[in-house]
This record gives sequence, structure tokens and C-alpha cells, in this order.
Amino acid sequence: MSHFSVFTIGNPNDVLAPFCEQDDDYATKHAIDMESLKKDYKKYRNKKESFTAFARRWHNIDTLVELNEECSKENIEKCDKEKRRYGTTKNGNLVAAYEFYNDNAKWDWWQEGGRFSTSDGRILFKDGHSADHGYVKDIDIDGMVKRAKAKRAETYDYVIEKFGGKPEIKISWKKDIVPVLDKWIEILKKHDYDMPKDVCECHRDMTQKIRNLYHVQPDVSRWNEVFDGEYNIEDFLCSREEYIDKFELPLWAICDEDGWYEPTEMGWWAMHDDYESKSWTERAIEVLKKNIKKAQEEDNELYIATIDCHI
Repeated sequence: MSHFSVFTIGNPNDVLAPFCEQDDDYATKHAIDMESLKKDYKKYRNKKESFTAFARRWHNIDTLVELNEECSKENIEKCDKEKRRYGTTKNGNLVAAYEFYNDNAKWDWWQEGGRFSTSDGRILFKDGHSADHGYVKDIDIDGMVKRAKAKRAETYDYVIEKFGGKPEIKISWKKDIVPVLDKWIEILKKHDYDMPKDVCECHRDMTQKIRNLYHVQPDVSRWNEVFDGEYNIEDFLCSREEYIDKFELPLWAICDEDGWYEPTEMGWWAMHDDYESKSWTERAIEVLKKNIKKAQEEDNELYIATIDCHI
């Protein structure tokens, strides 16, 4: 599972509520794909297990409703009201299944600060102090940008000096290796992973050889020895100015009364798609400035806090 930092603007309980994974008030009904379920049944069923029994186990369907004129409408309305995962059957056989979830779910629990509490403060204020929470109208956004750039410059200088110069590689992981590996995955999915054992072994062998092409490069090999996973070599193939220009504010997402803002969706184990850091930082600054302007014009005590969100 994943922890990530969120700046909430306003009462955290109020602005975060629409993005709760578990709150039935924000859940909507979705039909489970029966064709996909039938494919899973062929692959993963237990011996002599019926399709209906498999579906209940596979999707944790807690209620089955028999479709008939007397009870179907009443029972289905009850299931809809209780927002449970359920299925409809005809003559004892499952014909459809439904589940309720929040399409906009971003978290399942949160706490203020948490593992993202800091001693030096994530937010800089106009009186010069920094903290992880405070009043929006007092935020020094220009100071936060300046500080983020300074930290970025410090990191670049430290890494390049420790490595003994800017690294050089001929084969890029992002540009060359990942597209090839993605193509292999695409081929496997096309065949639904139903391949003979020797074909699967060939795939694993080829995948490892492709990875080796990258890691045997002299600077990649030495980089791994020097930093042991602490820094990504491909982040430092650019100039100092280019590296600084990709600075980010110390947050993953922002949540205010108008919505949720993040560079890309956060997945399990802190995995997520690549994103363009400069575009995201510009968007984050825009959202903060919008709220700062509103708070200053209304001279209110709109609250900003650093939240530890979990999904």
C-alpha cells in the first residue's frame, strides 16, 4: 500500500471526504464484466466449482438475488440502498453482478502530519517561518519556489561531485528498454498468458538479457556502486540548469474545495506512471496561488495542512 503527502486547503475532513474509498455516500453502482469473469472462471476455478460459486468467491459477492416477478425489484432496491456487492441469478445461475465503489477514490485513511511531519516545515510563510500547517493567506509561494530550486541545485552539485562528473550512457532505460519490455507484455496479454512452458521461459530469458544491456554500461554499473539506488542516473544526464528547472514542491497532491490535483494517479507500493514534473509544478503553484488570492481578498483564516494519506 502507499503513503503520500497532500496539502489540504480548508477543513481536511470536508475537502477530503469526496475522495474516500470506503464512504458509501460517494459510491456508485457498477456492473461487473461477465465476459471477463467467465474467462477467469475457466482459468482459476476450483475443481467442480460452479460458475455462480466461483463468482461469489472471486468477487466476494455477499448477496445473490433471484430474478422473478415477486421479489427481484424489492431485493435489488435493497441491495442498491445498502451499496453491497451482489449478483442476480436466474434459475440459480448468475446472470449479472454489481459492485459499488467511488470512482474518485484517492485514500482509505489519513492523518495530519503522520510520516510527512518535518522539523523544518514544508510550507514557507511570509514572516520567514516554515511549518507543515498554517493560514493560506500567509503563504510565501515565491519563497517556497526559491527554496525548492536551491535544494535541487544542492542535490545536483553533490551527486555530480561524488560521481566525479556527469554520467554518460548510450542506452536509456526510459527511452530504449521500457518500450521493448512493454512490447513483450503486450504480446503476452494478447495471448492471454496461455503459453507453453518453454515459451514463457524464453520470455523470461529475453527479458533478462534486455535488462542486462542497460546495466552492463560502465557508468550505470559504477553509478549503482556509488549510490546503491539512492539516485536515478537518468535524472542527472542533463545540465545543472535543466535539473534545477525540474524542481517540485514538497507534496504529491493538493486537495481544496474545488477538487483533487495530482501529477498522475498514485498506485500501490508508491508505484505510478511517469509524469512531466515541470507541468505538474506549474499546476500546483497555480492552485496554491488561486487559494492564496482568495484567502487574502476575503481576509479569512483558510487553513492549509500537510496530510499523510494512505491508499
